[in-house]
Amino acid sequence: MRLLRDRLFATAAAAAVALLLTVQNVAFGQASDGHLVGIVYDQIGASIPGGFVEVENVNTGATWNQQTDELGAYRFSNLPVGACGEILCC
Repeated sequence: MRLLRDRLFATAAAAAVALLLTVQNVAFGQASDGHLVGIVYDQIGASIPGGFVEVENVNTGATWNQQTDELGAYRFSNLPVGACGEILCC
């Protein structure tokens, strides 16, 4: 189970970093909040419906939790702008 959790974390973290690097706000510098979206996959590539995702802001220590939908997708809306730290999935 720990291997699965570690693998899920690595997959979600890589997806989040890729998303953050490729999807930028059109009016850069004018946004007061942000969004984080993704899909959680297991080690064989199947999505994980009903999984739990946690995002932490490393500047403030604030955390947000959400459960993935039936497709394994999650969306965090209206996140304050700042450094996103760990994204944990299980």
